[in-house]
Amino acid sequence: MAQPSYPSTAAALFGSKVSMGAHIIVYRTESCPYCVAAKQLLQKRGYEFEEVYLDRDASRMAELKEQFGWRTVPMIVVGDTFVGGYTDLRQLDTAGTLAQLVGTP
Repeated sequence: MAQPSYPSTAAALFGSKVSMGAHIIVYRTESCPYCVAAKQLLQKRGYEFEEVYLDRDASRMAELKEQFGWRTVPMIVVGDTFVGGYTDLRQLDTAGTLAQLVGTP
């Protein structure tokens, strides 16, 4: 199965839409405060999401850094769109774009 391609920055997603009920993945580590903040924001909005812990998988972390062009966690994906980290997620939420990406009114 081919991997979806991701834009290198969150700015590339404005104007994009993801299908209704888009799957959300938060790639994170256990001790990352920004990962916890991203989780809390998504929970507050009532979004279901998957957490993938990278603490013990250095090769997977390196693979994701290369794939997304991103060096820190969290790495957040909505549908086939790489969002960025917590700050990017918060900005999208504030602008109302996150709800559009997830497919909620």
